[in-house]
Parts: sequence; structure tokens; C-alpha cells
Amino acid sequence: MAAPGKLRSLANLSNEQEFVTNLRDSSLSFEGNFHASDLLRCASTSAYEFRDSMSGAQRDMTLTIMHLVEMAKVMVDNTIENLQTQ
Repeated sequence: MAAPGKLRSLANLSNEQEFVTNLRDSSLSFEGNFHASDLLRCASTSAYEFRDSMSGAQRDMTLTIMHLVEMAKVMVDNTIENLQTQ
């Protein structure tokens, strides 16, 4: 019997594979990336609002998270742009 963490990982892998399979359809790919862009925008906005209540190392970590989310959003937005030109 697999450890609970291993089962969870296998379930996530199955969900990820299903997600990737569904994204093969170009319309779903565009919609999925558009949705991801919106989610990343919301995450960035939330981190931006949260940073004001932080100080020191916690504030630095929040700014790091904001930067990572914004970098991911640029990548997703570039993918959307490329899908639109195809």
C-alpha cells in the first residue's frame, strides 16, 4: 500500500495529465491561459494589498511572491498573445 503522500501525488499527477490533455484543444488552451492570467492578476493584487501590513522579512517575502507572480503572468500573457496570432 502506498503512503498517503504518495497517493496524493499520484492523484495530482492524474489531474495534471487530464488538464494537459484538455488543453490540447486550442480553444481550451486560450481559455485556460486567459483564466490563468486573471488568477495571477488577482494573486498579484492580493499580495500587493497584503504587503502594507507586513514589515521586515515578511514584507520582503511578500514582495518576492509578487515578483514571481508577475513574472508568471507575463509568460501566460505572452502565450495568449501567441495563441491569438496563430
